Amino acid sequence: SFPSPYQLIDGVDGRGFIWMALVRTTRNIFGSGDTNETAETPCGVYAWDRQSQRASTTDFIPVQGAKEIFSIFFFEGVPWIINSSSNRLTEVRKYTGNGFKVEFELPRAAKPRFRDSVQVKSGKVYWLGRDDGIVYCMGRVTQGSPLGIHKIGDMTSHISGETWSTGGALAIAGGRPGVTSGDYLEPETLIINMSCFFHNY
Repeated sequence: SFPSPYQLIDGVDGRGFIWMALVRTTRNIFGSGDTNETAETPCGVYAWDRQSQRASTTDFIPVQGAKEIFSIFFFEGVPWIINSSSNRLTEVRKYTGNGFKVEFELPRAAKPRFRDSVQVKSGKVYWLGRDDGIVYCMGRVTQGSPLGIHKIGDMTSHISGETWSTGGALAIAGGRPGVTSGDYLEPETLIINMSCFFHNY
């Protein structure tokens, strides 16, 4: 347990620790509403060694400049988080050993709605944008190429008679990974399933 009003957002197991994303707020973070606050909110990641009986501030990694953390996941052997910043952008941050460094900045609408809106599959990270209906993919086009974020789907163009409102959970299945030649990693054929929420206007 953590002292009120800290709320546990998400957790992931890796490198001998359980990494837990926390936000200090009294707002219902799993509710349907969004916050209009632009100020930085105390939030961070607690790395638990699975043995300590009492939480220690030395195990808490503050995420400076963040307003809210939406998801924490392991990618390429280290923890990453997706959060919103105090200037209302969506940030993708990588753990560097001392803290979480911003690697990518995206529009506010690109943030995931639920922690299950982010899935790691075969060396890529996929998530569904909460407000823009875009399916994002973070990964490398070929082995050794720069890491990038790519738009691989737009749900708004496949919904007839509805206006995109809120992204839901995302699940990635299928695919046929394998090396076809040299250092080229064959792209996967993906089956994307999601539970979404729509609203008529």
